[in-house]
Amino acid sequence: VSQILDGPHYTESPVLIGPAPMICGVLCRPRERQTAAEPVIFLNAGGVPHVGWARGTVEAARALAAEGVASLRVDLPGLGLSDPTEEGRLFLYDRRTRHDVSRAINWMERAGYPGVGLVGTCAGAFQAFHAARADRRVRMLTMINPLCFAWNSSYALEMA
Repeated sequence: VSQILDGPHYTESPVLIGPAPMICGVLCRPRERQTAAEPVIFLNAGGVPHVGWARGTVEAARALAAEGVASLRVDLPGLGLSDPTEEGRLFLYDRRTRHDVSRAINWMERAGYPGVGLVGTCAGAFQAFHAARADRRVRMLTMINPLCFAWNSSYALEMA
């Protein structure tokens, strides 16, 4: 998994974050200059894979790269290209997602980014909020259209 996509202002490479369940993602870096701004991790918007609605997350990541900001688009377990959850359920609103987000933050730290920003829409906002509360490496938080802030295991969805 080392294929790299070169664009006019960015390079993209696939990312695998273990251990199981494996988290898949795409690291988007500026081609030339990197600013001092913290990199961003884009979380899934509900059940939408890391490309985002109408590829919106891809476009946002590439626009950030044009401004010198790196980003990581991830599929949490049970979504997109990542491994399914052990339970066979999609946990959008559950404590476990905080640990998956921390795994992505750990990966970014090992890649040379000691602090990150989190961006989440809908369930991703919920996940970003709780990860930011638990992890001091989160230095910026953007929450779009959060449904709730309280944990509730009844929000788990069956996977088809």
